[in-house]
Amino acid sequence: MTAFQTEVLVDTSLDPSDDAANQLIGRLSVLVHPAPTDKELWDELSELARERDIPGSRRRHREEFDRRLDEAKQRRRERIVRWLIRPESEVDSVTGLPWSQIACYRVVEHSQLGPVPQYVDAARKLARAVALPTELQRADLVADSAIGTGLDTAMADLKQNRLTWFLQLVGESAEDDEGLQPVMADLLSIWADQRVQKLLIEETALGWPPPYDRNS
Repeated sequence: MTAFQTEVLVDTSLDPSDDAANQLIGRLSVLVHPAPTDKELWDELSELARERDIPGSRRRHREEFDRRLDEAKQRRRERIVRWLIRPESEVDSVTGLPWSQIACYRVVEHSQLGPVPQYVDAARKLARAVALPTELQRADLVADSAIGTGLDTAMADLKQNRLTWFLQLVGESAEDDEGLQPVMADLLSIWADQRVQKLLIEETALGWPPPYDRNS
């Protein structure tokens, strides 16, 4: 295939303006140089990040050259990131973590309320809080690229608290008022009902990829 590509490119009779010829050249290039694997892209992204962080690596007397070089590297980083966070990939564009890791917090067990479905940003926050330093370092290669929308932790807390605030309010009141304890028991029974849990899953489904939203 490489020999054939070389023969085509050195053939002087080839018309560069011919769409069919250009299509042939493009297809040959893809066959001879297949797309890199995700692992190869992660490795290249790490290498670009290391080059960016090396102190004193800039050539002070060639500022314009350095600026253009930095811009080219940034464009390369962004192209790699766009591929790594493509819709069918396993990487979340906001946190840079694998979706399978975030999905561990799709439903969180609360000590008093039992199972509590999580909004996607609340789950993202929990996943980042327990991620290993090496996992966060790799994730930040994607999250720091400005491709994602960023994680608003304050809004994540607000939305999640809205889901359970009434139940927790009654629970706190029932600790001081025995008369409210039967009411609290009834509320917990309703909360644990599978039909209610399904409604809560639907309520919190926005932003979750279909394989992880449990909305069935």
